[in-house]
Amino acid sequence: MWRDVGLRGYDAQRDGTGRPVAGLPNVAARSRNTARNVAFADYLVTTGLRLDEAAKLLLFETTTSVQEEVPVVGKGRVRRHYRVMNDLGLASLHQYKVGERADAIRRAQTAGRYENVKGRLDVVEILQSRSGQRVRLTDGRVLPVETIPARVRASLYLAKDQGIEPVWLWLKEDGSPLQIASWDKVFDTANDRVTAARTMLGSVSPTVKVTPHSLRFTFALFVLLAGIRAIDEHLGFDDASPFTVMNYVQAFDEVRDLLGHSSVETTKRVYLEPVKGLRRSSLLRGASVEQMWDSVSATNPLIGFHTS
Repeated sequence: MWRDVGLRGYDAQRDGTGRPVAGLPNVAARSRNTARNVAFADYLVTTGLRLDEAAKLLLFETTTSVQEEVPVVGKGRVRRHYRVMNDLGLASLHQYKVGERADAIRRAQTAGRYENVKGRLDVVEILQSRSGQRVRLTDGRVLPVETIPARVRASLYLAKDQGIEPVWLWLKEDGSPLQIASWDKVFDTANDRVTAARTMLGSVSPTVKVTPHSLRFTFALFVLLAGIRAIDEHLGFDDASPFTVMNYVQAFDEVRDLLGHSSVETTKRVYLEPVKGLRRSSLLRGASVEQMWDSVSATNPLIGFHTS
């Protein structure tokens, strides 16, 4: 609902159970850059990337299949790998690349906007190696992709048959790179739309505050719950069985690696209590994804979206 109402501008309604859901597209909403914004949100919630990590991605730094590992340098310049855990992230990203992004580039090329970009760095070759990707520039310099600062990344352009285009993944309508700070406004606008829609539906607590970190938190909690569910099934545990953290070391370690936490203790500090509460519920074993989502979102404020 947050994505479709907030980013796509759909109307909101209540389903047969009274649950707020997205309704039909609303042409009066005048939503802009919907494919880009939806792709960004879907990519965050299926990868767990931080805002800074996802917002500065280059075109060739995205994964092409579920579970494919892609290197990324995160907080503290720590190198790790990330994965897309669901086809949703890939499908939305592909739609953005071949649609809205390609259209913005064609308009910019036709208008000649790229010809006089100040500080433009032209890439002549993308090199692959075991140590990671590198780009060779027209002046002969070879730069390791993972360590290129955001400012320099936004200056990289690649020559193709149709002309030059930015290597920066997320573009504005004029075809120029979207700065990282601009995502705050995208999320604020979406929150305002969803809050207004929930107010009209008479929700008891209509205010919504979803941030990029909310999507990262959601990703981590669901991956952790899936791991715990699998371990419980393997060990023959049910919701009445004692919760012993040592039984779930593998699940916590996986989430630590996916999030890029320096220590598994950080992962446990944030996610242990929400997981313990949900494990005591039959939702963890017998519920659908939608039912699990309702329970998780209603009890965890870090997700920023409540179901009432």
